[in-house]
Amino acid sequence: AAPDLSNISANIISGPMTAWIEYKEGIVFNLKYVSRIILNRTMQQCIEHVWDDKKKTRMPRLDNDKFISNFCQMCVLDWKKATPKALSNLAPFDFSKLTEEQKETLNVPFSQVNVLALMKHAYDLDDFLQNAATDIKFFRDTKKEGELGN
Repeated sequence: AAPDLSNISANIISGPMTAWIEYKEGIVFNLKYVSRIILNRTMQQCIEHVWDDKKKTRMPRLDNDKFISNFCQMCVLDWKKATPKALSNLAPFDFSKLTEEQKETLNVPFSQVNVLALMKHAYDLDDFLQNAATDIKFFRDTKKEGELGN
């Protein structure tokens, strides 16, 4: 018999699905899959109400900074190959005190603070992370590293 999707909770894979997905400059992110339900819940938690003078009422608006921070905490688990050289090709970070060898060989440690700093300055990283973390095809085969050309 064909599976019945009306009882969707019985058909959802249990446990988090994760994958290593390549971004620009060789940086690879370890991401956790974010379902549509979780993404919508996260967005709802980031809605603020602001006064609209034209409509004379409070209107809902997404607090983008809060959403990006919450989204990163939820899905970005780690990174690899985040060298100063790679990062400086994505954003105007000043690594001038490092030698050329250090720029190519040192790895900037992963932290949520570092991810948010990169997101603040790299033009399309937020789009990349949201697209990658919500695309189930990258999380289907957990034995292989997912790849997302960008």
